[in-house]
Amino acid sequence: MKKILYEIMNAILCLFLLTSCSSQRNSDSTRSTNPSKNDESTTEVISQTNDSSAESENTKEAQGTSESLPQYISYSCSTVVEEELNSNPIDQDFASDSRHTSCTTAEIVEFYGDYVTLWDAEMQNALSILQENLDDATNDLEISQTAWETYLQDYISVATEIHIQTAGVGSEIAILNAKQELIATRQRALELIEFCIVLCNNEYSFLYEPIESRS
Repeated sequence: MKKILYEIMNAILCLFLLTSCSSQRNSDSTRSTNPSKNDESTTEVISQTNDSSAESENTKEAQGTSESLPQYISYSCSTVVEEELNSNPIDQDFASDSRHTSCTTAEIVEFYGDYVTLWDAEMQNALSILQENLDDATNDLEISQTAWETYLQDYISVATEIHIQTAGVGSEIAILNAKQELIATRQRALELIEFCIVLCNNEYSFLYEPIESRS
């Protein structure tokens, strides 16, 4: 009797093992032939992310990055004057042109140099207006302007020497010097233009003609 029960238990155990193996093989086969929805979803998300990144990079390259210069702070603490001078036509075209400037050292230096020339013209114009309208301070104005020109030359020389000692000689020195000359010339021109505005009944007409207004 015990022998019969033993054989029955062995038969049931073997049947159970065979059934389990068969079910496992069928499950593995199903997974290999039919990828899960989670796998498909993950692949789709990765694809969309890559496409989005590529589109973002292409947009950056197409649009470029505009560059702005420091905001002018009025010596008279007039917010009206600050708003007027910081919305000048030269700065507006500078920001627009900077989006299309190439990345070679020579082209960047030339770009900054072109705007130094524009601001220098406005500075000389403002000086002329002040000299015509000042009564007793024309000599002081000339001394002040000469001192500023000396300061600019010395400042660039010192900045160049510091850069060489700390970072070595490189093409970036030319770019840094050109930009610092632009910032300083613009600052001086706007200072003199503000003097003109205060002295000449809040009026100053820029010599510069905006790009969009040219025929």
